[in-house]
Amino acid sequence: MRTTHHQSEQQRNKAETASYVAARHGGTPVRGGYRRRIAATAVISILTNILIVCLLRPVPVHGLPPTGILYVAQNGNDITAVPGDPVHPYFNLSTALALATPSAEIRVFPGSYTLNSAITLGIPGLRLVGAGATIKIVGAGAPGKINVTANDVSIEDVTFDFNDTTNPLGTPDGPGIKLSAANNVTIKNCVLKNTLSSAIEISDGCSGVRILHNRIENFFCAIHSFSNNGSNPVGPLLIEGNIITDGWSTDAESGGIKIQNQNLPQSAGAEPGNRAGHVVSNNRITNAGMMGIEMWNYPSSFVVSGNHIQGTSYGISCSACVDGTITGNTVRGCSFVGIEIAASSRKVTVTGNTINGKNASETPVTETGITVVGLDSDHPSDGNILSANQISWTAVRPMFVLNSTYTTVIGNTCTVDRSVSGIEIAAASNTKVSGNTFRQVGNGYSVIILDAGLIPLTSTTIVDNTVAASTAVTSAAGVSFYIHGNANISDTIISGNHVDVVSYAGTMLQRVGNGSGQQVRTIVKGNTSSAPKNVYRSFLNQDEFYFRAIGDGNYVPIVPDYFVSGEVLLQYPLLQYPDYAGWNAPSGPIWQNGVFHAPMSGRYRVIFAGACNAAYDFRLALRRSQHPNDLVVARSPYNSQLTVAPARGETSVYLNEGEAMWVGMMQFGWSSAIWPYSDLMYLEIKYESPN
Repeated sequence: MRTTHHQSEQQRNKAETASYVAARHGGTPVRGGYRRRIAATAVISILTNILIVCLLRPVPVHGLPPTGILYVAQNGNDITAVPGDPVHPYFNLSTALALATPSAEIRVFPGSYTLNSAITLGIPGLRLVGAGATIKIVGAGAPGKINVTANDVSIEDVTFDFNDTTNPLGTPDGPGIKLSAANNVTIKNCVLKNTLSSAIEISDGCSGVRILHNRIENFFCAIHSFSNNGSNPVGPLLIEGNIITDGWSTDAESGGIKIQNQNLPQSAGAEPGNRAGHVVSNNRITNAGMMGIEMWNYPSSFVVSGNHIQGTSYGISCSACVDGTITGNTVRGCSFVGIEIAASSRKVTVTGNTINGKNASETPVTETGITVVGLDSDHPSDGNILSANQISWTAVRPMFVLNSTYTTVIGNTCTVDRSVSGIEIAAASNTKVSGNTFRQVGNGYSVIILDAGLIPLTSTTIVDNTVAASTAVTSAAGVSFYIHGNANISDTIISGNHVDVVSYAGTMLQRVGNGSGQQVRTIVKGNTSSAPKNVYRSFLNQDEFYFRAIGDGNYVPIVPDYFVSGEVLLQYPLLQYPDYAGWNAPSGPIWQNGVFHAPMSGRYRVIFAGACNAAYDFRLALRRSQHPNDLVVARSPYNSQLTVAPARGETSVYLNEGEAMWVGMMQFGWSSAIWPYSDLMYLEIKYESPN
């Protein structure tokens, strides 16, 4: 029995083994105890494998996922999402932000997303990337709708709709993206739109911020950088390649790009703690409000270059700035000023810019192309340079210098059609205007105006400029240099300039004295004109005028404390003419306004010349203060025809140094009046010799 039993046991074991093998290879297992042991072992093995898989599989935990990427999609699920798995993305951006750790990247798939509250990007090194994604933020944001508070954050390829347009006259929700104490932040290739505040606001100690190639539209201010703490200002910034268009406001604080330091006095001198090196380049700004680009209150060592600005009130404005460069920009159709250097700015160079005063409908609207103006006479702008700029179609003037010292204006080309002047200089000192070209396409007015107003104008040098009139101009347009003011104008040099005037009315220099203002130590020399004569006019409400020369035939009125040896010339139009009827009618001299004082003893030649439109025997009477009974007469040839004819007469007279001489006009003839033709009758008094 035992043998039989043992054999039976062996047979049973073989059968079970065969059954297991068959089962492993797809056969049908048979029942038995060994099968149960094998099944238990298999279950344990399977569970072990499952456990290993579960342990190796990433699960949602608070921390940086192994791949460093969190995905967000419209079809995502915050419960089943797997970090690093684009197939299992998150649904809410806020959930992904809560899981992000330093240097994480959140990728938002294309689609529209709505946030009901503000979010904070406060993880260092975080990247928010969203090619094709539009994020709409509904509701107020404080301090901003998207708040960046960490260093090295990057926002790329996202469209942000700040949804802040329902009440343009109400209180805005706050800036779209606000950076606070965050360094090395990058915002690039994004679209930002619809905010009643700033689309991007940078404040308090941010540095190394880069805003690149974004499109910003429908805003109060597109990019606004400011610091309320003078010891911790913003900078440096790189703002480049952005398209900024369609701001909704023209308020004084509105604009495209505004870089400001708050709470610093603009007359403070050296800026306290300001960071240098802002770069604003190659941006395109259209209809952005008050300011296209503004640098305000001590930005220093900045560069504004290659920008295109159109349709703002000011194109580029720099107030209280230091050591900046504005170059290669195009400014068009700005209603007030193309480029402004203001409020105690120092050592700013404006070079190679193009300013066109015409708006989009080709109507000239810009008042001034470039202006340099100080805060006041005690806090002038100083040491600024305007060079190689192209300025055209301004309504008032291409350039204006006011309350400024040591301004250099060199090599600019100005088309002054429709302008009152080419450049106006007022209440300034040590201004140099050199090598500029002023093109008078149409009927402009004075090309260079020196205006003392109520504040003296001192040490102005105007040399080697060209005034080109391409069409016939009015008499006003022929005035190349116009000097006037109630305060004194002193130490002026006008030299080496050339004036092309297509009109007999062209005038090289005209002075109009308003009130008590006088010219002191003024030199005019070496200037040329294409007009038949160079006329230096002086219309004064004073009793005396003084003319000096440098010896080259150019002359100017000056006060008697300045003497130059050589040729002396007085040249001015004869403004009062005799009016007598009948043949040989009695005609005493009609004395001209003003008195000539001889700067040195010697012989002077007195010449009158021009043309009259009547028969005449035209004479000039001279009366000297030291020879009151000796009337010297210069007489022109008699003209028997009632037609226009040349009139010229001359004589010599000896004057002692300081002796006064009055000039009068006399006439005998058939005509009832002697009037000049085209205002060309003029007088010269020229120094001849010592004896």
